Amino acid sequence: MRLDLRHRRFGNLVALTPTIERTGGSVMWLCVCDCGRVKTVSARHLMDGGAKSCGCEQGRHTHGLSSSRLYRTWHHMIERCDNPNDSSWSRYGGRGISVCKEWMIFENFLVWAKSSGYLDSLTIDREDNNGNYTPKNCRWITARENSQNRNDIKINTRRIRLIRTGRRNGLSLKKLASMFRISESEVSRIANLKVWENVA
Repeated sequence: MRLDLRHRRFGNLVALTPTIERTGGSVMWLCVCDCGRVKTVSARHLMDGGAKSCGCEQGRHTHGLSSSRLYRTWHHMIERCDNPNDSSWSRYGGRGISVCKEWMIFENFLVWAKSSGYLDSLTIDREDNNGNYTPKNCRWITARENSQNRNDIKINTRRIRLIRTGRRNGLSLKKLASMFRISESEVSRIANLKVWENVA
């Protein structure tokens, strides 16, 4: 039975997610080092203590941001794209969204974040919702703007008409909510002209 090493610490390394790679019959795990670098390490070397860091120099000064909001943002971004067990994976990695190679190293992401206006009050956003996490496709916006963006993606004039047609043809609130990835209460509001009342 394969060991689940997810989120376990091995020296300066924290195991993130298994990969499809194998070496000597051992599963390779994607790990993040305290210095911010990401490295694949075999489960065998993690368990026997053979790997305790990414190879960075002992005593090297690290970014010191491992407990920061920005670091958590970076870590969660990788998890939802690379970890099938993440609760958000189906909306990201499950539909082909990935993190660019450059940003697999936290220090690179840190440089971009600082140069692009990062504040703890902002959240990362992909301008093209079907695009990957890359410097050219990402920006920092407020949580409210992010929520509005998601709603705009989910709800538009065409979908409003489809929802109302579906209800007239007997589709349940639950079915329509699943089809359009919105809540049943939102489907009800749309179907009953409580919102978007100007859309025929």
